[in-house]
Amino acid sequence: MSSRPRQQWIDVAKGLGVVLVVLGHSPLVGYGALRGLIYSFHMPMFFAIAGLTLCNLSPRQWLIRIGSLVWIYGIVSLAFLPLALGLDSNFVPTPQPRLLHVLLGILYGTATSLRVDTLWFLPALALGMLLAWPLIRLCEQRPAAQQAGWLSACALLLIGIGAACLNDIDKSPPLKQMTWHGAGSNALLPWSANVVPFISGFILLGRSFMAWPAPSVRALWYLLPLWALAFSQSARQLLPWTLELAHAQIGPTPAWTALTALAGTLSFLLLARHALGGAAPAAWLGRSSLPIMVLHPMLQHAIASRSDSPWLALLALILAILLPALFDHAVLNRHSLGQFVFYPRSLIRKLCHGAP
Repeated sequence: MSSRPRQQWIDVAKGLGVVLVVLGHSPLVGYGALRGLIYSFHMPMFFAIAGLTLCNLSPRQWLIRIGSLVWIYGIVSLAFLPLALGLDSNFVPTPQPRLLHVLLGILYGTATSLRVDTLWFLPALALGMLLAWPLIRLCEQRPAAQQAGWLSACALLLIGIGAACLNDIDKSPPLKQMTWHGAGSNALLPWSANVVPFISGFILLGRSFMAWPAPSVRALWYLLPLWALAFSQSARQLLPWTLELAHAQIGPTPAWTALTALAGTLSFLLLARHALGGAAPAAWLGRSSLPIMVLHPMLQHAIASRSDSPWLALLALILAILLPALFDHAVLNRHSLGQFVFYPRSLIRKLCHGAP
């Protein structure tokens, strides 16, 4: 079976989304409403984007996709061992741990157990896809005219259940735990399992977005005010963020926070599909979204931490986006070792003569 044609607007959505992720980690945005707005939907949006490409997959294709995420997580985590052991004291400003604790933290796989905590989303996404798989397969067995409704209903149900499974946000900054399992006030289940229903709901939302007849951009006239209303209600008591999935935390009004994530994600997908679908630079970044997600914290912190200058922070932001993308297009995508680490599905396709 041949690979499905790539849809540029999905790459545009990935590219714009990864810019928001890097911006959310930048000192440029401070700790006010802008950071709160970015955090209110940027990770749910990425999980929804993952669901956009899960249409009518075979069981083998599902296993390859889930297995690829686990593979990337394991290989990149091991590649980052020197950093995780504290060789870069600027990026990991904590005492050097034992190698065994670092390895056990990788096995546990949460933002509080990982020294390079930005990798938490890979095992969490793998579990989210594992939960979404039977539900999507079940909905795809319904008559074609009913699939969108079933997928949407399952998405909303899981998002609601997931929001109820999250913890109240601690208004103090989350502290890096010193024990390998991340015990303490920010403790999580292995592989962020308590966040998985919420993640799966947004994966299903992305899949349902592809099942509905092409929505009109005019839907934004309804979604944008809803997004603004929901964010204003969810953020009244708590900023800089009302949703921190890395620590399984949600603000004091879970319903408004979930609605904010839902409206923000759908608005963003509509904008990418209708208004910005031809944005070639964003699509170029989107094709390198995974390397940018993995590598940007190290680059941004290494540059921005040298001074409090906003100009240096801006330079760090730009380089943290561009350097991983250039490295990906020039090296990772062109050489088998890079594909071995970041794009195992590409190698699998070659080995299986074109299997998607």
